[in-house]
Amino acid sequence: MLESPELIFALSLCIIASIAIYLVQLPVIPEPPPRPSRFVIPRPPTPPIDTSSTPYDEELTVALLTELYNLLIKIGYLPSDSVIFPPSTGHKINITLCEALNIDPAVISLMKRIPYTDHRVNDSEKLEYPVFQGAWMYNFLRDEDIEQSRDPERGSWSDEVRRGYILPHDLALTEAEDPDLEWLVLDTNENTIRRVGNVAHDEDEVLERPDEPNHYRNTSTENAASFLGTYVERIKSLDLLPFAHDSWQEFLDCDDALHYPLKNILIEEYGWEDQFRKEDWLRDKASVWKKVQSEHEAWENRVDDEFHNTTK
Repeated sequence: MLESPELIFALSLCIIASIAIYLVQLPVIPEPPPRPSRFVIPRPPTPPIDTSSTPYDEELTVALLTELYNLLIKIGYLPSDSVIFPPSTGHKINITLCEALNIDPAVISLMKRIPYTDHRVNDSEKLEYPVFQGAWMYNFLRDEDIEQSRDPERGSWSDEVRRGYILPHDLALTEAEDPDLEWLVLDTNENTIRRVGNVAHDEDEVLERPDEPNHYRNTSTENAASFLGTYVERIKSLDLLPFAHDSWQEFLDCDDALHYPLKNILIEEYGWEDQFRKEDWLRDKASVWKKVQSEHEAWENRVDDEFHNTTK
């Protein structure tokens, strides 16, 4: 008769052998077919967040925002006649309203000097092309946008805008497409950008407004010039690809399956950036999109079919 340890060892071997036999008999799930090369997506490095402190420079801020709009026109994302650039004397905005809202002179000066869009998608009164991912720029030529920009968290979907919520020296540049998406605030005193959204704070994080944990001023900051410059460079490199067709607009990045093939097509077939054939791209982009989308759907369907055939 086996001693107790020997018995346990023998039973363990039997169990292991049974498991091994079971695993060997399982059907082998094949690897999915490799993606077509145009869908192989190398991820670009994530740009570091610059938290350095530099003095606010209105000229540089205006130059970067102007370059951004010109870039979006160049790539055919924004119609050229939809952008309103300021005259040399600045836009005529409602200064009386701005002063009544206690907006700082530095903010008013910037509001007068940056471009705006006035493009209605399918004649919608509100639906404009986003200029930043997930958000459209306020148009301070409109009184309602001036007022709503002082409380982007409530904005156009609320009748209870807090007119003094945004600090006088801060300027909300964008309104989110959805209350749950982030919006951008420029601080002209500290030369910072806040990407305000529903982000949970760490327990040990020191908040500027500890009694109001959801206040926008508790959002971490980054250097404004660096943020805007990086955003422009991402579009130039097509790591962020603006695409608009009919009533659909989007900024595609490496998380989108069609981003990489469209990026290569723009560079290799349409000469982006220095020899870009804009008119050809505007003419062809709908059919290019449809073709690339069909190729990707065919690949996905083939993967699904092969998976189901091997698991029957």
